[in-house]
Amino acid sequence: MAGSSILVINAAGAETRVALVESGTIHEFYLERKREKGIVGNIYKGRVVRVLPGMQAAFVDIGLEKAAFLYVGDVYGDPDFSEEFELTEGEHANALHEVPSEQEAEEQEARARAALPAPAAAGEGQPAEAPPPAAEPAAAAEAGAAQPAEGEPAAAPLAPIALTNAVGMEPVPAPPPLLVPELPPAPEAAAAPEAPAQAELELAATPATPAEAGSPIAEAPAAAGEVTAPAAAPASGQREARPAEAAREARDGRDGRDGRDGRERGRRDGRGRGDRGERGDRGERDRGNARHNGHGREERREKGTKNIQDLLKEGQEVIVQVAKDPIGTKGARITSHISLPGRHLVFMPTVDHIGISRRIEKEGERRRLREIVDRMRPEGTGFIVRTVAENVEAPKLEADIRFLIQVWNEIIRTKDKVGAPALLHPDLDLILRATRDLFTADVHKLVIDDRDEYDRILRFVKEQAPHLESQIELYQGEEPIFDAYGIEQELKRASQRKVWLKSGGYLIIDQAEALTAVDVNSGRYVGKKNLEETITKINSEAAKEIVYQLRLRNIGGIIIIDFIDMDKPQNRDKVFKALQDALGRDKAKTNVLKISELGLVEMTRKRVRESVTRMMNEPCSYCDGKGHLRSKMTVAYEIFREIRRDAPSFPEPVLVVNCHPEVARILQGEDRDELRYLMDRYNKTIQVKPQSGYHQEQFDIYGRQDRGEKEREREDRGRRGGRGQGRGAAQAQAQPQAEASEAAAGGAGAAGDPAPAEAPGGGKGR
Repeated sequence: MAGSSILVINAAGAETRVALVESGTIHEFYLERKREKGIVGNIYKGRVVRVLPGMQAAFVDIGLEKAAFLYVGDVYGDPDFSEEFELTEGEHANALHEVPSEQEAEEQEARARAALPAPAAAGEGQPAEAPPPAAEPAAAAEAGAAQPAEGEPAAAPLAPIALTNAVGMEPVPAPPPLLVPELPPAPEAAAAPEAPAQAELELAATPATPAEAGSPIAEAPAAAGEVTAPAAAPASGQREARPAEAAREARDGRDGRDGRDGRERGRRDGRGRGDRGERGDRGERDRGNARHNGHGREERREKGTKNIQDLLKEGQEVIVQVAKDPIGTKGARITSHISLPGRHLVFMPTVDHIGISRRIEKEGERRRLREIVDRMRPEGTGFIVRTVAENVEAPKLEADIRFLIQVWNEIIRTKDKVGAPALLHPDLDLILRATRDLFTADVHKLVIDDRDEYDRILRFVKEQAPHLESQIELYQGEEPIFDAYGIEQELKRASQRKVWLKSGGYLIIDQAEALTAVDVNSGRYVGKKNLEETITKINSEAAKEIVYQLRLRNIGGIIIIDFIDMDKPQNRDKVFKALQDALGRDKAKTNVLKISELGLVEMTRKRVRESVTRMMNEPCSYCDGKGHLRSKMTVAYEIFREIRRDAPSFPEPVLVVNCHPEVARILQGEDRDELRYLMDRYNKTIQVKPQSGYHQEQFDIYGRQDRGEKEREREDRGRRGGRGQGRGAAQAQAQPQAEASEAAAGGAGAAGDPAPAEAPGGGKGR
């Protein structure tokens, strides 16, 4: 496999696993189960159930167990928009001169920001989540694949479209027939409807995951290998963030949309680009302050000027797209900025914007693609041109545009037929998402182990990318496919807390609710001569392995890396550069702060779904998910304290301690002297009884009478009963036998395990 990329899909079974292997290393790994399918990218018709001005957010019922979270920055000015588009001939024939070059676009952006006041601070967001920017298209973060190109500061409203050829373009083949998902159940259904089966043709244009960043799992639907930095800068998906910025983006709820520079569309009186007004009481959103990344590139963001209570009301119906799956105790994160990805383009109906993948470096090709898209797109809408569109003929791009517009119009028509909550449009399943987004010309072959899915992929690729059809292979070996390609062993390594480095050092990776901590240790590596060189070598190797593990485990949110302390600043810079270079190949959005003098790195990585570790594991039932237990010695000493606390309250002369066998061994062994001291002090007999079925932390203490006293009490009861009136001779003769049997039973109980009935209500324990 050296020097090649292979897309391996394990679909034989109840779960689907996808691994992109490059040069013998797993670069991408995704997991989806039939019973636990993700919903990122699904489009719903929802109903606002609660508006929270204090959080500047709302909760929307989309048919899931928990209401979804909608931040004010993700609310389109008219979240209930339902206009279809019309594509009229020549509408954009003269639009090319309006499209600025990359440099002009940045200059216009700088002037626009300078003219705007600083946005007001937003209210508190959902706990542990920071608000995303207002109008960034879901696909604009396509592994950073979209280089924003501002053509016009204002935005256009949605308008009906008649699908006709643009002026000057060659005849476009008729798009494939659109197969519409069957309508979801009635709105009164409490649970979210199941995603209906779809034809492969429609699947090509299902909604983009809100973080079009280069993977089929919503972190990156861009073609494999896309980078987030422009060609002039080092390939890097991250930027060096200032502390204040990192704090704002530290929450895992961010959906990584800082690359959006499209604007919401206002109501126009006409179709001309210069004739734009406001829609209702909604104006354009002000553009927020730009931020500089580590390469001097400004990231543009927009801040909403309206309050959530002005945009949404309880009971209002809205069209939303899931940006982030429910994770832990949190519900899904949603946005009203919709994105629909195709093979070559991503359609954004709410944003007036054209973006070109940064991986397309030739200015002439970028301009050609922008011209084609700008002439065909409905006014006021946006498109992202993906990396796979490079050198693609115009008719294919036009067919993609028409098809995506058809899909959007069908969503709007479906929306008018159903009540909220309802699923309007499901996203692709993992297999076809991976085929669409990862199976590119850079991939040597696609291998899958299921015949039915193999046939489905063939049909899909034949329609979308016929030149790749010969590179699809059905695996028919006896050995499981992931074993045959060496993937299974690497996945087992990724599930371990301790990860060994080739040099002999190791990493400790601990995932908590709010952050992930990574500790770098020297382990068995002792170096050669210089301590500083030894530490620098371990840290440099660890930096690459850490990024690999983050990608493989799909870890997101706040990440703290504790490198071994380095004295020389140049060595810290060397390790930081190694970390940056490794992150440059990561399609997920990351923000990184420089290594501190303590050797710490603070960074964030966009999280859309649960990490692989959390998906494949569950909290330990024995330790209750804590990862540790009270030691046997601690439990033994707690028993001693419990005896001191409760012994005076027991009238019985015998105390029985039931506990785990290992704890009992300590009580009866090395700490026997303490047990004898307590027996002498309280004048009681203490019996320790091991219970194999007890948890290590479990014990109980209760009192009971000793055997001799119980026998005397029975004799007293027998004598009193013998003097009772009306007792016959036979009863009197049988009494000694009953007493003997009772005494025998009492002796057995004292010698064996205690019966709870002997100490009703008298037990103490844990």
